[in-house]
Amino acid sequence: MSGELGTLVVRAPNWVGDLVMATPILEAALCDERWREVHVLLRGHLAPLLADAPWADRIQTVRGSSEESARYRELAPDAILLLSNSLGAAWRAWRSGARIRAGSALSARRLLLTHSLVPPARAGRRVPIPTAHLHRDVAGLLGIEVDSLHPRLYVRPELEEEVSRELAAAGLSAGERYVFCCPGAAFGAAKLWPPERFAAALDELHRRHGWRGVIGGGPGEEP
Repeated sequence: MSGELGTLVVRAPNWVGDLVMATPILEAALCDERWREVHVLLRGHLAPLLADAPWADRIQTVRGSSEESARYRELAPDAILLLSNSLGAAWRAWRSGARIRAGSALSARRLLLTHSLVPPARAGRRVPIPTAHLHRDVAGLLGIEVDSLHPRLYVRPELEEEVSRELAAAGLSAGERYVFCCPGAAFGAAKLWPPERFAAALDELHRRHGWRGVIGGGPGEEP
């Protein structure tokens, strides 16, 4: 793929963790000068996570499937890069009329894509691969080069100062090193490690490195 390629829309993942892991791919796409325009399509409840990024003005937020389809009609993309693995996301991309639709061949959606990545399998079963690696390989279908898979989150200075005050109020001295632990899981205990395992891991990190353990989580996870 060479020359100016028109408008690219990157359909971001719907889950917080997957979105964080996708941030290097989002930046690589947004910095790819082959495209005339690049937009990121994101579910609205996730927008605060990327609000402080220098490219936040290129994020298009949607609240649901019908609004996602409407946004495609407005943007009229030449290509859509799907970092969401759902069948619905591929269906809406197909209905958009975009000439190029790239994504993983998961969820029985291969026929809806013009460029698809088939994850490796062994003995008929999919071989687990890290989500960030899958995102990178899907981006590679469009020639988007990702130099690092390290997540890139931006925090405005005012928020950094606010959190520093909260940590100080909790007893963490200035400059003291710590490890932040989020033991909650919004969608069921199947994702939870036993509490004693978290405690043992934090104790061992403190023993080895002297790091304090700071525990946090999302709304409703306080217990």
